[in-house]
Amino acid sequence: MEPVIISMSNFKGGVGKTSLTVNVAASMAHDLGKRVLVIDMDPQCNSSMWMMGTKRFGDFFYPNDIHDAGLNETNYERSSFGLISSDLANPHEAIQREVFLAEEGPIPGLHLVPGVFSLMHLEESGDRYTTVNYYTNLLKNLRAMTSAGEYDFVIFDCPPNFHHLTRSSLLCSHQIFIPCTPDQLSIMGLKLLVRKLHEIISETQTILSSDLRGRMPTIEGLILNRVDRRAQVEHVIGDMEFAIRGMTRWFPEIFPLDLRSNRRAPVLPVRVRQTVFASRLVEQEIAAVQLKGGFHQTPLKRDYIELARYITRLAPNRRK
Repeated sequence: MEPVIISMSNFKGGVGKTSLTVNVAASMAHDLGKRVLVIDMDPQCNSSMWMMGTKRFGDFFYPNDIHDAGLNETNYERSSFGLISSDLANPHEAIQREVFLAEEGPIPGLHLVPGVFSLMHLEESGDRYTTVNYYTNLLKNLRAMTSAGEYDFVIFDCPPNFHHLTRSSLLCSHQIFIPCTPDQLSIMGLKLLVRKLHEIISETQTILSSDLRGRMPTIEGLILNRVDRRAQVEHVIGDMEFAIRGMTRWFPEIFPLDLRSNRRAPVLPVRVRQTVFASRLVEQEIAAVQLKGGFHQTPLKRDYIELARYITRLAPNRRK
């Protein structure tokens, strides 16, 4: 059975796309027994350096100096750059099968296709046909990597924009989740975000050949991240839900039936709290599920596990 393919996407920076991608994937593998592949499509490569460890990432791709801004890059074909820029003979070679080695060892079932800094060059020029070329390569390589049923989920960590890398990831996906923070600025951008997602998906679908045209991905909802539990945010959440419900009437084809029919709230009920532990995870190069302490002592860990469980429940009926 093919995996459920998810994109975490928002053109607004600073909403925690990478932290959500990495920790939801780690929780799925560590606590729910799922087999998960993370694909880093962001030229900043934050999820790659976090999951591999900065030194290992640098030694693999930049043995001369990781600080040389991507010059003298090696093994770039064994990254998401290779997946999107060419039809690889063996895309499995791009997979890092041991990640988060800083603590008790790798998390079983969690794999990574890392990004490289040269991904930024793929964003710089071209038109919608460039997106189609990148999407075609990415889809073919993705099908080859997952055809044996090795994964339950594939999660794209998308850049904070709507250029070729994000577009290609969205078109390969079954589900789109929008990470955001509960503030007025996020509300102002939601309608623009949904309208742009619809434009990208609809426009590109019209020029794809039938063998490459899959089911249109659906926006499954908003994930609230970095929520201050002391703040009064319910009115902001209400405004967010009102905005999304309006968009389900304008663009019903990119929302699942349970959102269009009001059987499920557009803001996911599990919220990830704001905590000092979040920055420590990156510094220590571990996932939240690797935090020491009991379940009740690490609420951030609990948030991610509950969010991962909720997302997995949404998945079974939405496979292509």
